[in-house]
Amino acid sequence: SDVCSSDLTGATSICIGGTAGISVSGTGGDGNLTFSWDNGLGNGTGPFTVSPTATTTYTVNVTDGCNSPSVSGSVTITVDPTPTVDMEFISVSECPPYTAKFADLSSVLSPSVITQWMWGFGDGGYSTDQNPEHGYTKGGTYVISLTVTSSKGCIATDSIEQKIDVAPDYSFYIPNAFTPNGDHINEFFQPIGQSIRTYSLAIYDRWGIPVFKSNDIAFGWDGKLPSGNDANEGIYNYVFEIHDLCGKRHSYNGSIALIR
Repeated sequence: SDVCSSDLTGATSICIGGTAGISVSGTGGDGNLTFSWDNGLGNGTGPFTVSPTATTTYTVNVTDGCNSPSVSGSVTITVDPTPTVDMEFISVSECPPYTAKFADLSSVLSPSVITQWMWGFGDGGYSTDQNPEHGYTKGGTYVISLTVTSSKGCIATDSIEQKIDVAPDYSFYIPNAFTPNGDHINEFFQPIGQSIRTYSLAIYDRWGIPVFKSNDIAFGWDGKLPSGNDANEGIYNYVFEIHDLCGKRHSYNGSIALIR
């Protein structure tokens, strides 16, 4: 009698690098069936493990010992594209919690689309947003990872090393004396600070008359009056008005000793 059927089983869709199992069964004929495959699989019922790099159809011919007319069957393994992972660091804010912004630039061949994202920010934080924001508590170099999954379930992962530069914490130091006597040591009344956006200094004598003003932290008082004459030795009052990089206002009032 003729070989009446052949049944193939196996996965029909894999991602690049994935594997599928193929097997076959048949009935009919004299029961002494031979299964012959193409694409280098050889003979037998399987299961055969295949890992095609492109969509491939596997065909098997089934014959019996009586040389009855053969039947054939085939199964097509569709190879879905793997996404290409790409990402971009956009910016980081100047103020705590130092919010960094990232953008997903990943892609996958149509008709697949990317449907899932998993970001790792290198400090234990993560996000499933496509274009996330993340707050860092301090600056440093972090390994940013991104895993994307396509609508076909294909997964790809990549990472970049990103240096997150943040402004140093605000600080401001005011000396309490200076000696503008020409020895090139401590010649200026000049504070030291960092993370400063705006700055103003006004100095007054004991009668409240202004003797010096500056809007530049690098421009300190050399102990001279607006007339160009040396100011007398003594105590002078100062007023600082400062805004740091985060917009917070800082005011300082005090006195400085001019010593000659």
